[in-house]
Amino acid sequence: MNGAQYPEGTVIAFAPPSLPGLGSVGGFTLMLQDRSGGSLNDLDSMAPKFAAAAKERPEIATISSNFKANTPGYEFEVDREKAEQLGVAVDDVFMALQVFLGGSQVNDFNKFGRSYKVIVQAENKFRGDVDATRFLYVKSSNNVMVPLNTLLKPKKINAPTIITRFNGVKAVQINGRQADGYSSGQAMAALEEVAQQTLSDVK
Repeated sequence: MNGAQYPEGTVIAFAPPSLPGLGSVGGFTLMLQDRSGGSLNDLDSMAPKFAAAAKERPEIATISSNFKANTPGYEFEVDREKAEQLGVAVDDVFMALQVFLGGSQVNDFNKFGRSYKVIVQAENKFRGDVDATRFLYVKSSNNVMVPLNTLLKPKKINAPTIITRFNGVKAVQINGRQADGYSSGQAMAALEEVAQQTLSDVK
């Protein structure tokens, strides 16, 4: 694939794992924690600063993070009064949104010596835009199928696509790979030095 054909995207190449079947990519993963109790915007500004400083080190070949605190999206407010009038449990509304729009892991299976996750999720055309909720239904206590869009009020927001916590603390996952000729231990030591130089309350 030629990444230059997609200027709106970010193309990142990953090395294969050292041991086939042990992880999906090679290199290292670190969790950048915010122990100060700050906002996600603080993490969003610190992660690129840390990554940029780490890239200057000869021990580090590549380093990057997919975290963005201001990704455009929608927030759905549930009309609880209307749901109660129609006999629809609010929990069922949230579950339908989670499963159809976000996805839910229901099982695992092994094949070709690897473990795969089974994810339940609506097809792209049924979750590609906010109007897609008209195709989704929840069952009321009267066994009537109620369209989800009649119970939801969408609002445009800017927020992270995912919020990660590590040991109960907000964190950003950063992936990278040590340079040729350097061990993973040397790369970790270099990253610790970079963290001491560039970060304050973020660990």
